[in-house]
Amino acid sequence: DVKSIDISKLPKAKGPGVAWTVESALEMLKEEPLVGRSLANGKKMFSAGLCVACHRFGTEGGGIGPDLTNLAKRSDYKAILESTLQPNLVVSDQFEQHELKMKDGSVVMGRIVVDEKDAYSLVQSGLEPLKLKKVSKAEVASKKASKLSMMPPGLINTMNKEDILDLIAYLISGGDRKHELFDR
Repeated sequence: DVKSIDISKLPKAKGPGVAWTVESALEMLKEEPLVGRSLANGKKMFSAGLCVACHRFGTEGGGIGPDLTNLAKRSDYKAILESTLQPNLVVSDQFEQHELKMKDGSVVMGRIVVDEKDAYSLVQSGLEPLKLKKVSKAEVASKKASKLSMMPPGLINTMNKEDILDLIAYLISGGDRKHELFDR
């Protein structure tokens, strides 16, 4: 169930932003234990980082990318940060894009979501998951899987240290306000 989210209405991180790397964020997490975090700000950062546009979390979110509700059960800090900062590192087959070389020499990139007898329909942006590009199979010269993620890298670079800590606590808690990571 894919929804389109109006990104113009999403909150912004207050910043100042940081050019995070997996290493710098992991170092910060070592120095700053995840305790007494803000659920409200974590949830706000899930929107500010555009996560909500493409990812389902609980009952909210776009649904074109992987569901992040149970992220903590399958990922550690390093894996969460790598997926966020370097989305091309691991792209599941379920979410892979295709590169279609057209007979006119152009290239069409996107995830094939409908494969009909004579046409493909592709999602080309996670921010516009309901806008499909239809391509006639007769015009396609070749089709190959692409290991490029639809997710742009560095979406958390608008966030400061507190924002990142709250976002990670939010993801790890599954959005549960009773989780030990949050202020009571």
